[in-house]
Amino acid sequence: MCKAADGTYYFTASYPAYDRILLRSSKTLNGLKDAKERQIWVKHEHGLMSCHIWAPELHFVYGNGIFILQQVRQRMCGRFAHMYLSAMVIR
Repeated sequence: MCKAADGTYYFTASYPAYDRILLRSSKTLNGLKDAKERQIWVKHEHGLMSCHIWAPELHFVYGNGIFILQQVRQRMCGRFAHMYLSAMVIR
């Protein structure tokens, strides 16, 4: 959760299937619990951005919202093989 310069509160989370990122916003902290979720990202079918996504972070830098995503690609045995960090800018 973070608070933007305009006073808006934001809460972000990965969906329980770890395949999308959801965002809620509200003018009050208590309002986040009932705020409508917006789906802002869905994993790709193939490639690096097709991994499990979790623990998205939202930061504001020079007025732009920047999401930091953590992704994991798994080996056949189910153990984590690689972790990738990605960032995307939202306006």
